[in-house]
Amino acid sequence: MIKTTGNATELINQLKEVKKDFEVRRTTKSCLINFDKFSYMFSDSHFSNIHLNLFQQIKKEVHQNIKNKNIIVPEIKTSKYFDTANFKPIELGEFLNFKNVLEFDVNKAYYQALKKFGYISEDFFNKCVNLPKKIRLALVGTLATQKTIFSYQKGELIDYEILKDDILRKVFFQLVEYIDNVLDLFSKLAGNNFLFYWVDGIYLKNYDRALKHKNLISKEYNLNFSTEYLKELIVYNKSEYQTQIIVKKNNNKIKEFNLNSIFVSEQI
Repeated sequence: MIKTTGNATELINQLKEVKKDFEVRRTTKSCLINFDKFSYMFSDSHFSNIHLNLFQQIKKEVHQNIKNKNIIVPEIKTSKYFDTANFKPIELGEFLNFKNVLEFDVNKAYYQALKKFGYISEDFFNKCVNLPKKIRLALVGTLATQKTIFSYQKGELIDYEILKDDILRKVFFQLVEYIDNVLDLFSKLAGNNFLFYWVDGIYLKNYDRALKHKNLISKEYNLNFSTEYLKELIVYNKSEYQTQIIVKKNNNKIKEFNLNSIFVSEQI
C-alpha cells in the first residue's frame, strides 16, 4: 500500500478517463484506491505503518476476547458524547463568559472501559495507553467505522456496498454510553455549576465540593481524572445553526467545540 498526499478525486478521475477497472474504499477519514496491483491510501490523518497495524490489531483483539470470554455485547439504544447546561437565552452574535472554570478529563477513558468490559488484555492496554491522544482516539474510533466500496469497470461505476462490523459498533457505543454515564452523574452532582461535557472531559464552575465529587466518581467507577484550572470559557451563539464553546487555558492555548445550536429560536 502506498500512502500519499493530495486529492483522491484527481486519481479517480484519471482512472475514469483511461477506462480502468478499479475499486474505491471510502470512510469518513480516508480513501483507498485499488487498481492493477497497486493500492493508494489518501487520509486526513497521517499514521506510521506501526500505528496502521494497530488499527487491525485492536479489531482482532476485541473479537478474540468476545469469543474466548463468551462476552454478550449489549445493544445500546441511545448514546451520546456531549451535553450542556441550560444556558440563559442570548441573541445571535452574543456570548456568555465564565471565569474560574474547572476541566476534569477522564484519563484514557475508552481504554479503561475496554479493559473493564474484558475487550482488551492488560498487555494490549499497556501497548496503547501511552500513544499520543490523537492516535488513541482514532484507534477506538475505528471500531465504529463503516466503509463504502465503489466498484468500477472500464471507468464506469457498476456497484457499491456499505461494510460495517455490527459487533464492533456495539462495543464502541457501549464505551460511549459508559463514559456518558460517568460524566452525566458528575453533571448532576455539580448541579448549577455544570457547564458542559464533551467525550471524556467535563467543564464546571469552580465550587467547594468539586474535588470531593471528582474523587467520589473516581472511586465509584475506578477511573482517574486529570484536573485543570482554566482562564475562561465562552459560549458563543455563532449562528442560527451553530453554538461554539471556546475554552481558554492559562497557557493561552485554546480549544474550540462546535455544536448544533443550543439556543433554539421560539419564532416560527
